[in-house]
Amino acid sequence: MKLFARLRSSKRRRGNILFRYGWKVALLILLAAGGFAVFLFYGTWAQTFDMKNVGEMPERNTVYDVDGKITAV
Repeated sequence: MKLFARLRSSKRRRGNILFRYGWKVALLILLAAGGFAVFLFYGTWAQTFDMKNVGEMPERNTVYDVDGKITAV
């Protein structure tokens, strides 16, 4: 009788381990997949920009002093 009781408890432990760690592994996989999806989205979006035009863009820097007057343009 003790033999059968041990077999039953070991089956419960296996299911408990799957429940205990299974949702954590699934959550980790979902987070990794979400991070990878964000990486792919921004990676493909960044390829749409033409970096050759960056050097030709006009720059505008305005420096104000404490009184709010423009000191440099």
